[in-house]
Amino acid sequence: MAWEQVAPLSARIEEVTQVASERDTFKSRAKEATSSAEAIVGQLGAEQAAHLLMKGALAEALKVAEASRVEVLAWKKKCEGESC
Repeated sequence: MAWEQVAPLSARIEEVTQVASERDTFKSRAKEATSSAEAIVGQLGAEQAAHLLMKGALAEALKVAEASRVEVLAWKKKCEGESC
């Protein structure tokens, strides 16, 4: 009689142990995915900062190029009427 009661309990213990093991595996995978996502977020943040710096540098270069173009046009206009 005791063995009849032990067998279902033993099966239930095995089932619970397997579920707990699967839970631990999923938790481990979730931690790995979270760590990976955090690393990617950090990398994207650094790349975004670099992008913004490059964007600023390009905007400044465009301003300098435009100022140079205006200056060249002014010199060209001045020299057209005179011998430079």
